[in-house]
Amino acid sequence: MRKICVSSLLILLIMCAVISCKKEEQPLQQLRIAVITTSSVNDKSYNQDAYEVACEFAAKHNAACKNFVTAGVQTDVIADTFSHAASERYNVFILMGYAFIKSLIMSAAKYPDVIFVGIDINDLDIYTLAENLGLTSYKIPKNVYCCSFHEHFAGFLAGYAAVREGYTHLGFIGGKAVPAVVRYGLGYVQGINLAALEMGITEDVIVEYAYSKSFEETDSITEEMRQWFSDGVEVVFPCGGGIWGSAAKAAAEYDRRIIGVDTDQSEVINAYKSDMCLTSAEKNIGRSVRYMLEKIQDNQFGDFGGKAETLGMVSADDPDLNFLQLPTDTWTMKKFTQDDYRQLVRRIVNGEIIVSGSADEKQNYSVTLNIRKTVK
Repeated sequence: MRKICVSSLLILLIMCAVISCKKEEQPLQQLRIAVITTSSVNDKSYNQDAYEVACEFAAKHNAACKNFVTAGVQTDVIADTFSHAASERYNVFILMGYAFIKSLIMSAAKYPDVIFVGIDINDLDIYTLAENLGLTSYKIPKNVYCCSFHEHFAGFLAGYAAVREGYTHLGFIGGKAVPAVVRYGLGYVQGINLAALEMGITEDVIVEYAYSKSFEETDSITEEMRQWFSDGVEVVFPCGGGIWGSAAKAAAEYDRRIIGVDTDQSEVINAYKSDMCLTSAEKNIGRSVRYMLEKIQDNQFGDFGGKAETLGMVSADDPDLNFLQLPTDTWTMKKFTQDDYRQLVRRIVNGEIIVSGSADEKQNYSVTLNIRKTVK
């Protein structure tokens, strides 16, 4: 009788082990996706791209998707938002932007059953801030994956193309000077400068450059753009959430051009005036969000947890494979051709053109660069 009991116990233990293994191999069920932003999700740009992709994925996989907007960028305020989302049983937090770095460091370990996906958050920023907080042995938790982008390449492509198209008085207006916005601006001016050098027109090219204190459309930004356009600026690259609306409103009044940002913004910009969008400096946020959600759904997040990656230019031959690009189907440029674009991409990927994304690297520009005061 004792042997029978021991055998039964062994069989029971083996069955439990098999069931446990099968459970681990099964895809994660009942995803509940929280897209957490510090500003409106309806910005027709950065936030909206991620949110719409997440919602599309959720609809396809019978999952839930909801946007949570923080009441501010303070760490305790963001922590309250995390708590709110977790209390509603959301188990995937997509964090949109640099503002979430400190909160991610401080809070992710408190929610071991939540997967955190940080967009525009890189490892250098994470470990630098952690060290400043006294967390010298900090490691990115296994429930966290972050990605950032080499936005300077997209900015470079747009600036170079605009000058090749014939524009000589250009502008850049950024939102808050967070790293991603700064990289866009740095690349933009470098692209303008190289194109002007190659064309021998550096003395004729002027760049107006400023940041604002907002990621939203504001009257003060609109008024500043009116002033720029009345002073002769021909095309502006507004970079940062919803501020493109301020630039587009002013551009329509002065019959000027706009360069979109983050996504192909041709449709929303051209709604102000036909063909007003020259092109868009894209970074493929949607592709990144979709890819990571697929990995989570397929229970493969373990291959990515604890990592932070920077995404950039990966193909010299097929620009569409790159995470930074110009949308060739919708641009309104005539002089700068698709063959020119492919050649430019090839030169960058092959290392013939070096584009810096660091504000610490001193740049010597041959064009005139006017740094303007921050727009309130």
